[in-house]
Amino acid sequence: MTASWKNSRLVQRVCGLVHSIPPIAWLLAGFFIFLTPHAYRYVKHHPDERHYTDAAIEMVESGDYLTPKTIQGELRLRKPILTYWMVASSYLTLGISPFASRLPFLLAGVAIIWLTYRLAWYLFDDQQIGLVAGLIVSCQPAVLISSPRSIPDIFLALGLLVSTHGFVRLLRGATSDWWSIGLASIGAALAVETKGLPAVVFVVCGFGMLLLFRRDSLMRAWKQYLVGAAVGISLGLSWFVIMFYLHGETLLAEFFGDQIVKQLDYDRFAFAIHLPQVFLLALICFLPWWLPTMTRPQAWRRALPSSWDPACLLLGIWCVVYLILASCVNRVNLRYQVPVVPLLSVLTAGLLSAIPTNDLRSHFVRLSRLAAIAVVIAALSGIGICLASGAWTGLIATGIICLGVIALATRLSRLPWQQVGVSGVLTLLLISPISYFSARAIATQSVEERLLEKVKIMEGASRPIGFLTKHSYPSRLRVLSGGEVTAHWLGRDLDRTKQPLPIGEYDVLVLTEDDAQQVDLSEFNVKLVDNGLGKLKVAELLGAVVHGQLPSYLGQRRRNLAYAVRRPQAMAQTIPVAHGPATNIR
Repeated sequence: MTASWKNSRLVQRVCGLVHSIPPIAWLLAGFFIFLTPHAYRYVKHHPDERHYTDAAIEMVESGDYLTPKTIQGELRLRKPILTYWMVASSYLTLGISPFASRLPFLLAGVAIIWLTYRLAWYLFDDQQIGLVAGLIVSCQPAVLISSPRSIPDIFLALGLLVSTHGFVRLLRGATSDWWSIGLASIGAALAVETKGLPAVVFVVCGFGMLLLFRRDSLMRAWKQYLVGAAVGISLGLSWFVIMFYLHGETLLAEFFGDQIVKQLDYDRFAFAIHLPQVFLLALICFLPWWLPTMTRPQAWRRALPSSWDPACLLLGIWCVVYLILASCVNRVNLRYQVPVVPLLSVLTAGLLSAIPTNDLRSHFVRLSRLAAIAVVIAALSGIGICLASGAWTGLIATGIICLGVIALATRLSRLPWQQVGVSGVLTLLLISPISYFSARAIATQSVEERLLEKVKIMEGASRPIGFLTKHSYPSRLRVLSGGEVTAHWLGRDLDRTKQPLPIGEYDVLVLTEDDAQQVDLSEFNVKLVDNGLGKLKVAELLGAVVHGQLPSYLGQRRRNLAYAVRRPQAMAQTIPVAHGPATNIR
């Protein structure tokens, strides 16, 4: 019976179709699918996302797609325009929602994996090295953190990677190739329009390498380079020129104030402290891939001649320069390393190519089994959390993942190294949906979803809502409501504000539970809204699961927001909210 089932035409066709799909396609699909849950809902939210979602909603509603504005309607010229356009274009296509906010960034993450694969393939003339580079970049923490969030780092990395493709081709001798010049120029322009000055430094490095190694060819094709430079400068600076024409010195004050004054740390010892931390962080992220080469000096000797290739030198020099620049900012942040992660992945893949195939396969098998163990541990923890919380959907999904990983781990020794590598990375990526189901089990709804329910029930959607909370709450509520709710951020901490709260201007207020005790809400109907959990310690959380005390543990860490709606008889005395920016108490 089993043999006849295996020999059936349908099974053979399915197996043939599965084997015909390139490993890189499985990798790209797995990356997108496994990170989609975090992009679909606000399980995790970066505070900077509000800047781009607020401005994009304002663009869609006003039709002004040139000037980013805050939730208060004020100018925000600290970052260039491209990230705002990505979010706004997604809103126009899919409507305003959390998934629409984050989809362009998730697709940019997929594009980075593909371009890294193609760059390594071109640079080392070996498709298998390209696959290894794709495997490395797809499981880097910086990429995994940035891809499902509406922050510009992933688009900066994408623009720089496109430009790197162009410069690498030019350094390889394709000086008369319009395609290469276009990639170098347009990619750099997009990076400049994403985050500004870091892309300018990369362009300087790229053209410096051309002058150093390809000066004769550069002189012969100077007209083509001039056209490419003109196109790149026009695209990269067009928005800045328009904003300077419209807003003058405000642009310079905000942009350079953010890029230089705010970001850089001027403490004399800060650079010396941050520099080793930045390089150590990069070392830790790439350590699993560098381990095989550390015990094989011959691999370094084989890879050393190719590392002096001008194209490889560009990648190495830019990685060092960027990490040094990242050490100058006021804090060490993993996501700041996203722009160099693809290039480090390419160089690491080239280094691993000097290792014999059998040794490489054995290393991938070990990594895959370690990934399987990590996923099983995460899945068992998720099962315990879902079971204690009664989240049966998450329990079933997490259990299926756990069983699938165990079944896959038993077959690793029979697979070729390419499939072992893809299986190992996809296994590791399964931690993403597991963490999503676990988080949803602990808090079945985000605080914004609960607030939106209160707004609909208590008919607050047609009136402006004043928020005395964190900055991100009104921004997320606007996105979840599809832009229907008008939310004004008034401040964060009532104790630190020396001005009285302008409650007379609002019929609907959202405050923290502590602040609600200090404000006269006698004219309001007040409902408490579950604000989720405070900070959870992993050891305490797992201990509560093991001892069957999860509900009580979570209950002790619950927080509430106060949702206040003015009573109808008091509304006639309400001072109407003026059209324009809301009062911002700081």
